Amino acid sequence: RVMTYDIEVANVGGFPKAGSSPIINIAVKNSTGEGKVTGEVLFQLGMADSVTELESVENGIHLMFGKNGVVIREKGKIDQDESVMTTNTHLGTPEESQQVEAALLTAFGEFVQTYDPDIIVGHNSNGFDNPYVLDRAHVLMVENAESLGRDHVHWQENRVVEKMRKNGESSSSLRATITGRVQADPMLVFKSDTTKKEPSFKLGALAQKYLKDKNKEAENKEDVGHTMIVDLSRRSNYTRQRLAKYNKKDVYLTFRLFDEFKMLFDMVEMTRATRLMPQMLINRGQSAKVWAQLLHV
Repeated sequence: RVMTYDIEVANVGGFPKAGSSPIINIAVKNSTGEGKVTGEVLFQLGMADSVTELESVENGIHLMFGKNGVVIREKGKIDQDESVMTTNTHLGTPEESQQVEAALLTAFGEFVQTYDPDIIVGHNSNGFDNPYVLDRAHVLMVENAESLGRDHVHWQENRVVEKMRKNGESSSSLRATITGRVQADPMLVFKSDTTKKEPSFKLGALAQKYLKDKNKEAENKEDVGHTMIVDLSRRSNYTRQRLAKYNKKDVYLTFRLFDEFKMLFDMVEMTRATRLMPQMLINRGQSAKVWAQLLHV
């Protein structure tokens, strides 16, 4: 089972910090190892004003979280409870907003444990999404979102990995330990491939270069800048739907890259050849592969 996902964070300025910048969207796509999509889920902050304004969802579930509850739309059918419906799209006081976000993270944590993916895929997820979800869950004290691994440990410690660049300088990045699940990051795969000289490893650049549909038109990201995310989340149901589309498109493009380049197949075959664990192959790059093969010659 493969779970591809992406988060959107509300941040006014600078780089998002888990202590102050909330997670407002989480889009998920489930699939098999053969690339067959089995379902989609969208977790989103902000209650709809009415049922008719909810975006239609095909082969998936859309959950919208507000300060008075949650509205669920599943495969064109609305599951609602009048006691949780509200016409107020504002999430309330900062304390109420955190409670709503905690409900979203709780639902996401329950989903991960229920679906029980073997592989979690995300573009730059090893360096951002995975550790950010765990850090934010820790801040809001959402225990089940802190324990996304199969061992159900309450807190997965983030580790900083130092790597030496060609110029001799070191760089650091976050790594989140999610026990029992392989964290596959297509961006790291492209970076470790010495045959590809990419001017940019951003999702949009890679998708435009490598992903084409039947009409030979390049796949593009939605035209939403990071500075627009907060405004889109707060303004109206229409803008929140646009944000949802942007979030889901990022997941779709990441899924396409992972599938088109047969990254799962290559990872399994390289694991057999090097006798290394899949996570080590992803995190350590070419040097680990070379040394492992030399040691087993």
